[in-house]
Amino acid sequence: MESERLLKEFLAESGILYEEIEHPPLFSCDDWERLGLPKLTGVDTKNLFLEDEKGSLYLLTTECRKRVRINDLRKSLGLKKLSFGKEEDMIRTLGVTPGAVTSFGLLFDQNKEVSFLLDTDVSKADYVQLHPCRNDKTIIMKKEDYMRFFSILGIPSRFVTIL
Repeated sequence: MESERLLKEFLAESGILYEEIEHPPLFSCDDWERLGLPKLTGVDTKNLFLEDEKGSLYLLTTECRKRVRINDLRKSLGLKKLSFGKEEDMIRTLGVTPGAVTSFGLLFDQNKEVSFLLDTDVSKADYVQLHPCRNDKTIIMKKEDYMRFFSILGIPSRFVTIL
Protein backbone atom coordinates (compact mmCIF):
# COMPACT_ATOMS: atom_id res chain seq x y z
CA MET A 1 0.00 0.00 0.00
CA GLU A 2 1.25 3.41 -0.95
CA SER A 3 0.05 5.14 2.23
CA GLU A 4 1.88 2.62 4.41
CA ARG A 5 5.11 3.00 2.42
CA LEU A 6 4.98 6.81 2.63
CA LEU A 7 4.21 6.66 6.35
CA LYS A 8 7.17 4.39 7.05
CA GLU A 9 9.47 6.61 4.98
CA PHE A 10 8.30 9.62 7.01
CA LEU A 11 8.84 7.81 10.31
CA ALA A 12 12.34 6.73 9.25
CA GLU A 13 13.29 10.22 8.02
CA SER A 14 11.98 11.68 11.30
CA GLY A 15 13.92 9.22 13.44
CA ILE A 16 10.72 7.83 14.95
CA LEU A 17 11.24 4.26 16.15
CA TYR A 18 8.53 1.63 16.32
CA GLU A 19 7.86 -2.09 16.46
CA GLU A 20 5.54 -3.66 13.90
CA ILE A 21 3.32 -6.71 14.42
CA GLU A 22 1.61 -8.55 11.56
CA HIS A 23 -1.75 -10.21 12.18
CA PRO A 24 -4.99 -11.14 10.40
CA PRO A 25 -7.09 -8.14 9.29
CA LEU A 26 -8.94 -6.54 12.22
CA PHE A 27 -12.23 -4.74 11.69
CA SER A 28 -13.14 -4.01 15.30
CA CYS A 29 -11.47 -3.79 18.69
CA ASP A 30 -13.05 -7.10 19.66
CA ASP A 31 -11.32 -8.95 16.79
CA TRP A 32 -7.95 -9.04 18.58
CA GLU A 33 -9.31 -10.92 21.57
CA ARG A 34 -11.72 -13.02 19.46
CA LEU A 35 -8.77 -14.25 17.38
CA GLY A 36 -6.81 -15.08 20.54
CA LEU A 37 -3.88 -12.81 19.64
CA PRO A 38 -1.32 -12.08 22.38
CA LYS A 39 -1.54 -8.92 24.48
CA LEU A 40 0.79 -6.17 23.27
CA THR A 41 2.61 -3.40 25.12
CA GLY A 42 0.78 -0.10 25.44
CA VAL A 43 -2.70 1.20 24.89
CA ASP A 44 -4.67 -0.21 21.97
CA THR A 45 -6.40 2.59 20.05
CA LYS A 46 -9.38 3.05 17.82
CA ASN A 47 -10.15 5.95 15.57
CA LEU A 48 -13.41 7.57 14.56
CA PHE A 49 -13.73 9.81 11.50
CA LEU A 50 -16.40 12.41 12.23
CA GLU A 51 -18.13 15.39 10.63
CA ASP A 52 -20.07 18.27 12.14
CA GLU A 53 -23.09 20.20 10.87
CA LYS A 54 -20.88 22.58 8.87
CA GLY A 55 -18.96 19.79 7.15
CA SER A 56 -15.85 20.23 9.31
CA LEU A 57 -13.96 16.95 9.74
CA TYR A 58 -12.53 15.41 12.92
CA LEU A 59 -10.45 12.37 13.75
CA LEU A 60 -10.82 11.03 17.28
CA THR A 61 -8.21 8.66 18.69
CA THR A 62 -9.23 6.92 21.90
CA GLU A 63 -8.66 3.68 23.77
CA CYS A 64 -10.13 0.59 22.15
CA ARG A 65 -11.92 -0.43 25.33
CA LYS A 66 -13.89 2.83 25.58
CA ARG A 67 -17.39 3.30 24.27
CA VAL A 68 -17.59 6.69 22.56
CA ARG A 69 -20.84 8.52 23.15
CA ILE A 70 -20.92 10.80 20.14
CA ASN A 71 -23.64 12.98 21.65
CA ASP A 72 -21.50 13.62 24.76
CA LEU A 73 -18.48 14.39 22.55
CA ARG A 74 -20.60 16.74 20.44
CA LYS A 75 -21.67 18.65 23.54
CA SER A 76 -18.12 18.87 24.91
CA LEU A 77 -16.95 20.33 21.58
CA GLY A 78 -19.82 22.84 21.52
CA LEU A 79 -21.25 21.50 18.26
CA LYS A 80 -24.88 21.27 17.14
CA LYS A 81 -24.39 18.02 15.25
CA LEU A 82 -21.66 15.36 15.07
CA SER A 83 -21.84 12.14 13.08
CA PHE A 84 -19.63 9.69 11.23
CA GLY A 85 -17.86 11.25 8.27
CA LYS A 86 -18.26 10.16 4.68
CA GLU A 87 -16.04 7.38 3.33
CA GLU A 88 -15.03 9.49 0.32
CA ASP A 89 -13.85 12.30 2.62
CA MET A 90 -11.86 9.80 4.69
CA ILE A 91 -10.12 8.44 1.61
CA ARG A 92 -9.51 11.94 0.18
CA THR A 93 -8.10 13.49 3.36
CA LEU A 94 -6.46 10.59 5.22
CA GLY A 95 -5.65 8.17 2.41
CA VAL A 96 -7.27 5.27 4.28
CA THR A 97 -10.42 3.20 3.99
CA PRO A 98 -12.89 2.15 6.70
CA GLY A 99 -11.33 -0.49 8.92
CA ALA A 100 -7.88 1.04 8.55
CA VAL A 101 -8.55 4.51 9.99
CA THR A 102 -5.53 5.75 11.89
CA SER A 103 -4.20 9.03 13.21
CA PHE A 104 -1.15 8.35 11.03
CA GLY A 105 -3.44 9.24 8.11
CA LEU A 106 -3.11 12.89 9.13
CA LEU A 107 0.23 12.75 7.31
CA PHE A 108 -1.78 12.83 4.06
CA ASP A 109 -4.17 15.65 5.02
CA GLN A 110 -2.32 18.19 2.89
CA ASN A 111 -4.99 20.90 3.27
CA LYS A 112 -5.29 20.41 7.05
CA GLU A 113 -9.03 19.73 6.73
CA VAL A 114 -9.19 17.28 9.64
CA SER A 115 -9.01 18.40 13.27
CA PHE A 116 -7.28 15.90 15.54
CA LEU A 117 -9.00 14.95 18.81
CA LEU A 118 -6.92 12.89 21.22
CA ASP A 119 -8.29 11.17 24.29
CA THR A 120 -6.35 12.39 27.33
CA ASP A 121 -5.91 8.79 28.51
CA VAL A 122 -4.08 7.87 25.28
CA SER A 123 -1.77 10.85 25.82
CA LYS A 124 -0.89 9.49 29.28
CA ALA A 125 0.08 5.99 28.13
CA ASP A 126 3.76 5.00 27.88
CA TYR A 127 3.23 3.19 24.55
CA VAL A 128 0.59 3.53 21.85
CA GLN A 129 -0.64 0.90 19.36
CA LEU A 130 -1.91 2.02 15.93
CA HIS A 131 -2.53 0.67 12.45
CA PRO A 132 -0.02 1.81 9.80
CA CYS A 133 -2.76 2.76 7.27
CA ARG A 134 -3.88 -0.89 6.97
CA ASN A 135 -5.65 -3.21 9.36
CA ASP A 136 -3.42 -6.29 9.16
CA LYS A 137 -0.50 -4.71 11.01
CA THR A 138 -0.07 -2.85 14.28
CA ILE A 139 2.66 -0.38 15.12
CA ILE A 140 3.76 0.09 18.74
CA MET A 141 5.68 3.23 19.64
CA LYS A 142 6.57 5.32 22.64
CA LYS A 143 4.03 8.02 23.41
CA GLU A 144 6.75 10.67 23.06
CA ASP A 145 7.43 9.54 19.48
CA TYR A 146 3.70 9.43 18.74
CA MET A 147 3.29 13.01 19.94
CA ARG A 148 6.43 14.08 18.06
CA PHE A 149 4.81 12.78 14.84
CA PHE A 150 2.10 15.44 15.18
CA SER A 151 4.56 18.10 16.26
CA ILE A 152 6.70 17.56 13.15
CA LEU A 153 3.58 17.85 10.97
CA GLY A 154 2.44 20.98 12.79
CA ILE A 155 -0.83 19.30 13.81
CA PRO A 156 -2.23 20.51 17.12
CA SER A 157 -3.82 17.89 19.36
CA ARG A 158 -7.09 18.89 20.94
CA PHE A 159 -7.38 16.84 24.09
CA VAL A 160 -10.79 15.41 24.97
CA THR A 161 -12.01 13.22 27.79
CA ILE A 162 -13.72 9.99 26.76
CA LEU A 163 -15.12 8.10 29.72
